[in-house]
Amino acid sequence: MNTPLQEATRLGIPVDITPLPDGILGYYLHADRRIELTTRLTPIEERCVLAHELGHAHFGHTYDSDRAERQADAYAVRLLIDPADFAAAEQLNPEPHAMADELDVTVEYVELYRKLLRLAPPVPA
Repeated sequence: MNTPLQEATRLGIPVDITPLPDGILGYYLHADRRIELTTRLTPIEERCVLAHELGHAHFGHTYDSDRAERQADAYAVRLLIDPADFAAAEQLNPEPHAMADELDVTVEYVELYRKLLRLAPPVPA
């Protein structure tokens, strides 16, 4: 499984870390096919925000909408969380904060992954 930075490199999408206005963690510039992230992120936040912005790139989003944000989040959690790793973390400690620490994602992404599993459970092999 690629890291978000490896995925950006594979897709030929440059990632710039730069000061951004308060409240803006990052964004995808479709016209330039480039991602900018704020300098204020922790390593875990940077990983999650980059994966989210890669979701916007994947879907070709050119403007913000609730639907685009949901799609980008769903893409991000699927990029960041391996199903086997999620199951192992849940066995170890099902509390969302503990799972987030184990999976190197935010609590929000643990909860979103759980929601996605309820909507579309994995197909048995």
